[in-house]
Amino acid sequence: MRTSARPKGTQMNSATARRPRWGRATRNLLRWIRNGMLGLLGLLSAATLAGRVQQARLQRAHPAPGGLVDVGGHELHVLQAGAGGPTVVFENGQGGMALDWHYVQPEIAAQSATLAYDRAGMGWSEPGPGPRDLPVLVDELRAVLHEAGAPTPYVLVGHSLGGPIVRAYAHTYPDEVAGLVLLDATHEDQFETFPAAFTAKADAMAEAMRRQRRVIAAVNASGIPALFASAYPDPVASKLPAEVADARRAVKFMDASTVVSAADEMIALRDSLDHLRRSRQSLGDIPVVVLPAGKALGAEAAVPEGLEGDVEAARQTMQEDLATVSTNARRVVADGSGHFIHVERPDLVTDAVRQVLEEAAADA
Repeated sequence: MRTSARPKGTQMNSATARRPRWGRATRNLLRWIRNGMLGLLGLLSAATLAGRVQQARLQRAHPAPGGLVDVGGHELHVLQAGAGGPTVVFENGQGGMALDWHYVQPEIAAQSATLAYDRAGMGWSEPGPGPRDLPVLVDELRAVLHEAGAPTPYVLVGHSLGGPIVRAYAHTYPDEVAGLVLLDATHEDQFETFPAAFTAKADAMAEAMRRQRRVIAAVNASGIPALFASAYPDPVASKLPAEVADARRAVKFMDASTVVSAADEMIALRDSLDHLRRSRQSLGDIPVVVLPAGKALGAEAAVPEGLEGDVEAARQTMQEDLATVSTNARRVVADGSGHFIHVERPDLVTDAVRQVLEEAAADA
């Protein structure tokens, strides 16, 4: 029995009829993706515009409270108060700024010249050339002191990373230094002394910053983080008067330089500490006060669970060693204070500076 074949045209029409359904689905999907991307780009553009406006607003609301000095191609922000030598110089920890000495500087300025400043890229200072390692930081500190006309000799007060900076300065220019105060200062052997599981986190953070530096710069340059400046968790600002705290939070997000420069110092930290270790020498008998935090490191320092005791023992060992940098050094524990002693126990810092000033005057 003969069956009639389906006309070829009918088969082609059937196949053709199926294609539009897939074609419409694909086109709809692509249209949905395109519209989503356009919407996302629009949202990002709007956020960037709002961020740039907010950055400009913060810059107008919080002008630099001090002056600017040129240190060879870029200007650094300086706060000076008081008169007569020695000049007490306040050196910040990583990410710190001149405002952090709000409680201490006026007290000391009543009896001596003082100078606090923002390192390159921090606060109201312009970014400086890299790498941001210890020799560069010491050179810029000396340039600041000379350009600002700060009377010699200097009593150098260093918090955290500021500790290695002022010690390296004293090693390099011993005739200019009358004494030191070290506030919970970083030790050059911290990567070798702390438990490896603890230091590995710092290494991982530095490596992440190195790899993502351009991303960090781009995000902060967009201005978007400035929209959330007032909500930024800041352990120093939280202990300062409202007006000073607002300025400290604002200046971090006025442009990309503060976050990027802090990252650059973190990236160079191992090299900086290696440099200090190689150049370490006795400071003779100049007066030195070592003020370690009374509170142990905890969750805020990302101490791994179960290592609290080992980390604290290592910290104590290193702080005790700092009290051997001079034959006239002593260690005074800042009871009740965490890492930021100058805002948590400014009375202890003021007392320590005055003691060093008195001893320096007696030795003059």
